[in-house]
Amino acid sequence: MAVAERGPHELPWIESAKLVGAQGWAFEPDPATAAKLARNLRSNALEKQIRIVQHALGEINGEIGFTSGLDGMNDVTTDSAEASQVLPIKRLDDCRDDALSVMVKMDVEGHEESAIRGMTQTLALPSLQAIEIETVTNATRSILEGQGFTQLYYDPVSRTLHSDSARSAANNKLFVRDPASVQNRLSAARTFNIHGWQV
Repeated sequence: MAVAERGPHELPWIESAKLVGAQGWAFEPDPATAAKLARNLRSNALEKQIRIVQHALGEINGEIGFTSGLDGMNDVTTDSAEASQVLPIKRLDDCRDDALSVMVKMDVEGHEESAIRGMTQTLALPSLQAIEIETVTNATRSILEGQGFTQLYYDPVSRTLHSDSARSAANNKLFVRDPASVQNRLSAARTFNIHGWQV
C-alpha cells in the first residue's frame, strides 16, 4: 500500500494498517508532519510495517515549493509568495516497491493529476488493484481508465463494491482494476471490530 495524503500522521489509516497488518509506504514531504507520523507509527508499533518517504509525488524528479506551519494542511504550491520551503519531489515510478503495489491511497489537495502522471508504470502493474483518490480531473480519469481501472463505490458494512453513486457519501473516489478479484478478496477477509463497528 502506498499512502500519499495531506496529514498522513492522522490516525484512521494508521489504525486500519495496524488491524489488518498492512505494509506500505507513506509519503510526507514536510519534515514537521513526517516527525508526527513517525511518532504515531512508533506509538502503534508500526514503524517496521510502514516506511516514511520524505518527498512529494509528482510527474518530475526535482524540487517544488511547499507551504509550512499548517500541519496536515500543507500542500504543494507554485506561488513563490506562498512557498515557505523547497522540498524534494519524485515520480512514484522511480521509488516504488513492486511487492507493495496493491493499493494506492492519494489525497494531495489538487496535486493528484501530476502525481498520477508520475506513476504510469506503477499503474500498469497487474498487482495494483485499487486506487483511492480525492481530486479526479478529466485527464486523471482518462489515465486511470486507460489502464483498466473503473470507478466503483464501496460499502464497508456489507463489504460490497457497487456502481450506484447515490448509495455512497464518500468524498474520495475509488478506482478498481479487477472488480471480481477485489470483491472476492473483500468477501474472504476476516472481520474486524473498529470502535464498536463490526466490519
